[in-house]
Amino acid sequence: MLSNQIKIIFGLFVIAVILIFANLLYNTFSENEQLVEETIMKSDEISEKSGIEYKFKQILLSRGIKTEWIVEKNSKKSKVFQIKIPNDLTIPELIVDFSTQLTNDSISIKTSELVEKGKIRLQVFSKNQQIIDSYFQKDKLIMRDSPRIVFLTIINSIEEIGQMENDFFKEITFLININEFNQANRNPKYDYAILFNDLIVEAKYKLEESMGKKEIRNSLSRILNDFGWETPIYIDSESNLSNSIAFSFIKEFLNTNKVKFSYLNRIKNLTELDEKELQAIVNLRILNKKSEIFLVDLETLSKSQDFIIQLKKRGVKFLSLSEEKRMTETEISK
Repeated sequence: MLSNQIKIIFGLFVIAVILIFANLLYNTFSENEQLVEETIMKSDEISEKSGIEYKFKQILLSRGIKTEWIVEKNSKKSKVFQIKIPNDLTIPELIVDFSTQLTNDSISIKTSELVEKGKIRLQVFSKNQQIIDSYFQKDKLIMRDSPRIVFLTIINSIEEIGQMENDFFKEITFLININEFNQANRNPKYDYAILFNDLIVEAKYKLEESMGKKEIRNSLSRILNDFGWETPIYIDSESNLSNSIAFSFIKEFLNTNKVKFSYLNRIKNLTELDEKELQAIVNLRILNKKSEIFLVDLETLSKSQDFIIQLKKRGVKFLSLSEEKRMTETEISK
């Protein structure tokens, strides 16, 4: 009888020990699980903050703002940025970028003007927690790197321009075949230049290698009267005309009347490239901070509109020949 009681007591003791040990294991597991969950939540929070900060900086860089214009500090509440804004960029343009590219259902921004300090404050919140506290101030002494790019494209008929309603084409200069164009049917919205080559067959504009000095002078007068004496002229240096005696008469007339002209082969020719190749060459020139005129295929250029929009945001200037001329003359006169 006593032996059975001892066995029962021993069994109960073993069960109690097992229960105590199981409880300890459960509590330890629960604590570890909670710690893992807290670690994951903290990691997600840090990752989200880093993602917002990265995107914030990328928006600044996409606008051509240099890293030396950005001062970044840590505070107890959030990251603090002091940012100088170059004279050729407006703060409202940046705010629009942040509003459209950074905000979503959980991320919001708030802007306010600090009149006394001449700054604009922009705060970024995630789930009502401030992540970024930034201050923008205009600096008239700094400018973005802004090389100037001019695109020339050859068109042979007025129908090609008639189909264009996009403002994008206002920044292109059309190198025209004057057989198809005159002052009446030229669209004033667009910029033009004249191409002298072997294809001018219109009787009153004809320029041929066999023509004499007087005939050349009369044709040039009619061309310039109809198309404008200020219209840029490009010479096809591979044409028979440019290698003839008649061309010496053309140069004499243009120089005497102070009409500027250039040679087409001196322009970087990108007409045989696809859009990716074109973009690579333009990017290279911009990285080297070089302004340049390119001869391009209109269709290929049309496929690169998004690429050009991004470059314009960075401060690159895409100009027609007329605009480039006006800017150059303004700079010389200063």
